[in-house]
Amino acid sequence: MPAGELRVELTDRQAYMMASMVTYFLAIFVGTFKADDAILESGNLRVTVYTAIWAVLAAVTMVTFIMAFRLSWRSGFHFMGIYMLQLVGVSVYLAAEDPGTTESMVPVFMVFLSYAVALSFIWRTKDLRDGLMADRRIVVEYLPLGIWTLEVLASVTFLLASLIAFLQWAEEGGELYYFLLYQVIFYGLLVHAFILPEKLEYVVEKQLPEQLKARRELVAPREHKRALASVKTELPPDICPLCGGGLMTEKRSCPECGNGFGFAWCPTSEEYIITCPYCSLTTPYGRERCVHCERELQTAIKCPTCAIESPLSAWSG
Repeated sequence: MPAGELRVELTDRQAYMMASMVTYFLAIFVGTFKADDAILESGNLRVTVYTAIWAVLAAVTMVTFIMAFRLSWRSGFHFMGIYMLQLVGVSVYLAAEDPGTTESMVPVFMVFLSYAVALSFIWRTKDLRDGLMADRRIVVEYLPLGIWTLEVLASVTFLLASLIAFLQWAEEGGELYYFLLYQVIFYGLLVHAFILPEKLEYVVEKQLPEQLKARRELVAPREHKRALASVKTELPPDICPLCGGGLMTEKRSCPECGNGFGFAWCPTSEEYIITCPYCSLTTPYGRERCVHCERELQTAIKCPTCAIESPLSAWSG
């Protein structure tokens, strides 16, 4: 498979992403009006109509979210758990007569637990990323998780802020501007945060052999460092990162010690393929930078036997 195809194009799913965001925001607005009317006059017809509209919009939001992230939508259960933990925790805390008592620490613990659930989602995604990068059957671009991790934690924080604003409004009255603002930011961050897990699941869907997909037999994350250490002195996978075609093996001898080693050669792109020492993915030899992580590369190749570095042109074929 050509390397370009591995860059997940979500163009076909952008319509579903936008539809999910629009229907979610509409559901929030309708739910706000429903809550306002319910407080002023319970049991009236307008509340029933708002409730029905809200239920339809919520259902459409879920369906479009699943269509937009058909491979990773199950991770949304993490955020459903986060929502329930924070909702119960904030409700109990605001209802406590004396927020300074020991009992009030229980809702604080529930909020803390919601962040633990978010971290489990982050850790699961990291494990999948590391497993894919260490698996020699798969070619995947390096995906940094630093900013993405902050994005996930920010979405959880804005969800918490929106719940606090809503429950304070329900108890004290006033305006709902902050609740609506926080909800918009929360769901926008949430939808964007799901793009990265979807990319990883897309790689599994396209590259992992069919017989292994059900079992998801990737290299264990705990073996990731060991796999990266060994890959530098081995032949890269039999896939060219430029054309997706098969690679040939050409034996060359070290100019210093004379030991022979195999080098991957692509007959289609007519380039030697090496393993990047930084991201451990396959990249053409002779380029200034890796085609995946874009780190600067050297032309000298280190001999695994004598540890002398020489350009490939000096290795005799």
